[in-house]
Amino acid sequence: MSALSQQVAETICDPGSATPPYEQLRRVHTEAAETAELANLPALACYAAALVSGATLLAILLARPELYHAVSFALLVSLGVAVLLWRSAQVRSHFLHPDLGAFAGDVGAIMLYFGFVWGAGAFLVLPLNCVAGSTVLYAASLPLLAAMTLRRRDATFLCTVPIAGLTTAAAYLRPLGLPSLTAIMALLVCGIVTGSLGINNWMKQSWPFRASGAHV
Repeated sequence: MSALSQQVAETICDPGSATPPYEQLRRVHTEAAETAELANLPALACYAAALVSGATLLAILLARPELYHAVSFALLVSLGVAVLLWRSAQVRSHFLHPDLGAFAGDVGAIMLYFGFVWGAGAFLVLPLNCVAGSTVLYAASLPLLAAMTLRRRDATFLCTVPIAGLTTAAAYLRPLGLPSLTAIMALLVCGIVTGSLGINNWMKQSWPFRASGAHV
């Protein structure tokens, strides 16, 4: 927090700056609010890694795929979990905006990887002629976990898009039970999850009495 205080003093008290002082203060306030929002992301990423591991184990136990399919799926997920935990441990400070911003970008890339792996699981894990409800529940599980733990629209969106696309493809190519209904429901549920998080973020930003704007 001392680094932030020093930055505020330097930016506001710089008489040679062409930027008006109120604009400098607004910029610093915006960065401080973003830093506060990102400060818990490393811990939330660890929770997400644990929940993804649990969801993977549960999916394998319920679907009972072939052994080599189950091992392949588990290894792919484990690789992403290991990278996410390792990257979380590399964050040097929870109060430096550049470090947290870079970490948030890496989390988005890792969630994109998880999305492709989870979507591939529709081919590897789900049984032939799997009922539509089970397929939709499988497709929606990871986006829901991402939305509830990470609480970031970009990371949730990046993992949802490949899941929706690959699950839709699996419905017709594998095939799964009731392909058209399964594909439509999977796309609809994934869209609802992403849209709900986007609406929630919009309401937080536009709500006139939000906590972050009370000190402006």
